[in-house]
Amino acid sequence: DLTGEVTEFHPPKLTDALIWARNTGALVELDRKKTTSFANIWAAVVAAGAEGNAILISYSDEEAAEIAKVAPGAMMTASARGGRDIETLEGLGVDRSRVIAWTGTREPDPPAFARLLDEGVEPAFGTLGRKGERLDDQYWADGDGSEYQRLVDDGVVLIATDEPYKVAEWLTADDDGWAACATP
Repeated sequence: DLTGEVTEFHPPKLTDALIWARNTGALVELDRKKTTSFANIWAAVVAAGAEGNAILISYSDEEAAEIAKVAPGAMMTASARGGRDIETLEGLGVDRSRVIAWTGTREPDPPAFARLLDEGVEPAFGTLGRKGERLDDQYWADGDGSEYQRLVDDGVVLIATDEPYKVAEWLTADDDGWAACATP
């Protein structure tokens, strides 16, 4: 735990997490490690019946192309900031309708969010990171989460944060949509 004490908790197995996501309507982002492949991850997703609940994370255009090849029905995050980036991905066999565009963790870029939305691609942005350096810490320093609402108002549809519960309580952009998504 946070104090260094050993707990009885054990992280769930991938299959258990996927079944939980399927049963609750949650979305999970799956980060491939060097010990496995996107094909193996997608096979586990399909076996759990969680195709509509999983987003595969790519860290390069080549990884996005690999995901598109082995899991053409998979949603993925891929780095993109506008039309040229989307065209590059499409040239590698990536279907833009399967992409959530990752725009980084440094500074929000509302013009990039707008360009992506104009291309029909939903933008994602991250506020997570090393404690003391992450935007999460800066955004909560004044006690409110208005910066997160600004991200949503600027078009961001996925916020990667180390403070998900606090952020969810603060956002008001789509409470009806949130309720619908949380329904299995």
